[in-house]
Order: sequence, then structure tokens, then C-alpha cells
Amino acid sequence: MKIKTKTKYQWLIELWPYSHYVLGAMPILLFTLYSTKIRIQGKYFGAILMSSRRTLESATVFDVLFLYRYDLLLWGCLAPIAIIVSYRYLRHKNATIIWVAISILSLLLLYTNLQSWGQVGQFLTFSALVDAVSFGISKPDIAKKYIAMDGVIKTLVLILASTVAFCGGNWLKHFKKIQKLVAWISISSVLVFLMMACSANLSTLRSSNITNSFFMNALFSLLSSNAGKTTLDNLSEIELNKRFFALHGLSDTTQPPLNYAVERNSNLILFVLETASINFLDVRKTLPNHPVWNKLSANKYIGANHYSVFPASAESNLAMLTGLYPPRAYYDSCLINLTADKTIPSIMTAFTKLGASTGVYVPYKSQVPMDKVVFEHVGFKKVFYGEEHRLANLKNADIIAFNELDADISHWTKEGTRFAVGFYPQRGHGPWDAALGASVAERGHKIAMQQLDWLLALVNRLEENGALSKTVIVLTGDHGVRTSEEDPNVRIGMIDQYSFHVPLILIAPHAHYPAEVSNKPTSHIDIAAEITHLFGLPRDKLQQGLAFLDVDINKRHQFFVANWYYGADGYRAPTTSAMYSKVLDIAFENKNTVLKFSDMDIVTTQGEKNRIQQHIDNMLDLQTEWIKRYACDAA
Repeated sequence: MKIKTKTKYQWLIELWPYSHYVLGAMPILLFTLYSTKIRIQGKYFGAILMSSRRTLESATVFDVLFLYRYDLLLWGCLAPIAIIVSYRYLRHKNATIIWVAISILSLLLLYTNLQSWGQVGQFLTFSALVDAVSFGISKPDIAKKYIAMDGVIKTLVLILASTVAFCGGNWLKHFKKIQKLVAWISISSVLVFLMMACSANLSTLRSSNITNSFFMNALFSLLSSNAGKTTLDNLSEIELNKRFFALHGLSDTTQPPLNYAVERNSNLILFVLETASINFLDVRKTLPNHPVWNKLSANKYIGANHYSVFPASAESNLAMLTGLYPPRAYYDSCLINLTADKTIPSIMTAFTKLGASTGVYVPYKSQVPMDKVVFEHVGFKKVFYGEEHRLANLKNADIIAFNELDADISHWTKEGTRFAVGFYPQRGHGPWDAALGASVAERGHKIAMQQLDWLLALVNRLEENGALSKTVIVLTGDHGVRTSEEDPNVRIGMIDQYSFHVPLILIAPHAHYPAEVSNKPTSHIDIAAEITHLFGLPRDKLQQGLAFLDVDINKRHQFFVANWYYGADGYRAPTTSAMYSKVLDIAFENKNTVLKFSDMDIVTTQGEKNRIQQHIDNMLDLQTEWIKRYACDAA
């Protein structure tokens, strides 16, 4: 009788028949790697390199693998081993139930975090999940606008694939050759993933939380507590205002600047160019050559040092209309829950209360709730979406919106009706056709000049109807260039002038401004303050900006918020600029005020880094309470 003896490799022989179950982990690994690619590598790779004092040109394949190393180990190596062992030593049914449950929960975790990064630029917390579920139940019509069906379908396909791999694995035992082939593929994949993860150690990148496992970051964020979160709801109005003044380097009393109420009987046109960097419409020395300037009053303010407050349209446009800095993320604020009858205080609310005809003209209907807040909850009597009025012979939504604006202005000026309007064309939205110019700057400039032709047409209409001398016109950009699709040279993840510095031209026939181009540091929150001042409107408590000629404007701290979009926030003081990157846990500071940081500006001491971070956090904590108290409660 032949007796079988166990060899030292017997355990491998016993585990081999279960190696094909490893395929069940592959959908999770693929989803994790995809999430890392679009949310981490796609947005922050340049900033991660800079924090390590490296350039994009010096990046190697090992630097790329550095971002994926822990997830390759987790789902490409450790999870497969755990799967094989569990199927070997547990009952097949029990092992299948465990791993199907793990795969479904893991894929749902990844899907919700992919959505969370898209909306608020960070991993999903438990409180945010509860809020999102509650919001979805109470307002399903609004909530569904956040959910892209193709993403849901892809996630369901991955769940199905993982479930089939676990549930159908036992069926493969009847097909030995196929089972053996799948087993070899599975084990070979594990070895490849292990080598890829190990080779990432050849990278010289600085390790930070954002370069750790995407999956584990998502899991820890969901399980983390929000205990200790700063709230200011116990502060009185006086205490809240004092904190605001202190953070911004302002006194609570100031001398009223010139030009108060000189345009009290005038009209207003707010013309906002989409993605209009100062590089596209450069007003830093003189106005770009265009016939529209010859038609307009010499009483104009040209802002060469004007900045947006956020690198996205909704936040920057709301800042212009309300004079309000953004919070960490509007999607975590009470503004997202406004009902149809609620209107937050804005310059348009004030004009409407005075009996003026107000309207906003945009090409496309609001796609997300925050766009809806900007256009439908700030006091515009008329909200016109060009795409809803397309004709067989006219399908360009920008032109349709412009024609409606032109027709309304023609009607109002003929009737002697006072008006205040906003025009938000999307013609300038990137990326731009290469046929427009050899460089991004040339393409952007050409598109900006085309939109000045539209402004000229409006000016001609006003002149024709005798209303040009009593109409204030504000021309600016919502923000600068902010994605690599628009320009590969954009510094994603950084508070940078290319994403924030925009042109500003304000024509006020009855005002008196310096004849030269102004270098005063202004931002979008100051547009609402200047209009309020020029027209003698009541200044709402919500406003946080200053009129352009305010004596304090040179000494205050200006903030630049990009928390959910770039994972970074910053500010500039009279002689310094600083930023803190939450995703990299690194701070920058230099002695210029144009928001241009390099690896030479990295703050090397913990105390200085904490000082910059704390200053920004204090401001963002204040914004949460400011918005709740003066926007939502006042609506």
C-alpha cells in the first residue's frame, strides 16, 4: 500500500484549486485604480511633484506607481490571498456570502467617494453620507441631478462581475482546463501587482495622506468622527463681525469712499466672460484694441489687480452678486436646500425691491443645484435659458440668450424702465479649438474679443435709445484657466494667478475714478460692494467686500477658496501671499501678492505651516456661520 506524504509545498497545492476566485477582487481593484487616476493623479500629480521639489518633466513611471502602490498591495495581493485562504478553509457558501458582501460594499464605497470628490473634493464622511441620504429622500428631484446614470450603470456592472466571479467559481470545477487557465492568470496577476507595488519604492516622492491608499482613505473618512468641529453659532452678531474684521485686517469703522450714490438713477449690465484669464483680456497696461471703448464714458475703473475668489463659475458668480466669500463647499451648506420661494440678499434683490426690471440671461439651464441658486435664488425677476428657446434656424444658445437680452434692453430703454441684468455667455468655456490660435492665450484672446463685439452691440442699442449715459457696465471674467484639458500648463491643486487673475472694467458715467489703470487689490466680492455704493443701495449684512476706492482696501487680507475643487485655499496680505494644501498637508508663503508659488516657497517649519493653516481655517469656519446667519436665515 502506497502512503501519501505531505511535502513542504503541500499547502500551496491545497490552495491552488481556489485561486480562480481571485477574479472577484479585480472589479474592486480596477475601480480603485480608476478613482485614483481621475481624482488624485489627474488633479494633483503636478502639486504632489512640486511638494517633493520635483517637476512634471522629471516624473517617472515609478512616481506614477507611487500613487497606486498601497491599493495594488491591498486589492492586487493581500485581498487575493485572503480570498484563496477563506475558500480553502471555510464552507463555500459562507466564503461566497462574505466576499460578495465585501465586494458590494467596497464598490458602493468607491462609487460614493467618486461622487463626493466630484462635488466637494474630498472623501465622504459619515455625517455627509447621512445628510446626502436625508437630502435625497426629502428632495429626490434635486438629488437626482447629482447622479449620472452612466456611473450608476458602470458600478452595477462591476458589482455583477464580482458577484458572478464569486458565485460562479464553483461551477468552473467542472471545466478543469478553464479553471487551470484562470488560476494561472490570477496568480500571475498577483505577482505582477506585487512587483509594480514594490517598484514604486524607487520613487523619490514625498509621502502624504493623499498618496496613500485611495480605498483605505475612503474607509477611514467614513468611519472618522466629526467631534471637535468648530462652530460659531454661539457668537453674537457683534462678536461675529469683530472676528470677521480681525481676520481680514480691517477696522470696524471706515471713511465712506467717493462716488456714493452717483448712479442712483442708472441701469446696470453685468457682463461676465466665462474662463477669462487676465492673459486673454489683458488690461494691466491699457485696454485691448476694440471699438467698444470709443463709445463708452471716460469715467471707468480698470482693475489690473482683480481676482476671482474661486476657480469655478457658481461660486465666483455668487460672490459677484452677493459680495460673499465661498465656504469650504457650498454643497455642505444650507444654501443647497433653498426652496423655490426663497431669495438670498444680493444686489439684484435690492434692484428688484426698488422696482427695477431684473433679468439673467444664460445659454444653458442649470445642471447642478448650485448653478440654480446663482440664477434662481438671488432676486432676478426673469431667468432666461437660451437652450429652451432654440429655433430651427438658430441653435446657438449663447446667441439666443443675447438676442433676448438685446430685445429686453431695447424695450425697457424705449419705455424708460430702469433695469439691472446679468449676461453669462459660455462662449469662452474651454478647451478651445486650436484653429483659433497657436497658443492658449491667442485662442482665449480671440474669443474674448468676439464677446466684446456683443458688448458693442448692446452699447449701440443703449446709445440708440438714449440710455448709454445712464447705464453702468461691469465687464469681468468668472475665473481663469483651471483644468489641464484647457491648458496642460495650469497648476492644478495650487492657488495660482492663472486660475484666479481676471480682467475688470467698470464703466460708470457719473463716477470719478483715477485716469490710470488701478493696481488696487480687488476681488469678486468687491463688485457687489462697489455697485451697492455707486447706486446708493442698502448694504446687506451678508456682504464682505469693499468699494473699489475704500481707504482700507490696500491693507486687508483677501482670501481665495478652492477647497473642494483644488484641495487648497489661500490669502494675500499687503506684503505676502500664502496658501495651504489640505490634500498635501503643505503650506507655501512668499513676499509677492500675485499668487505665484514655487517649491522655493514651501514652508519648512511646523509652526509657520500651522499659522497659515489656522488663519485659513478660521476664515472658513466663520464662513459657515456667516452663510447660515446672513444668507439662509435671511432668505
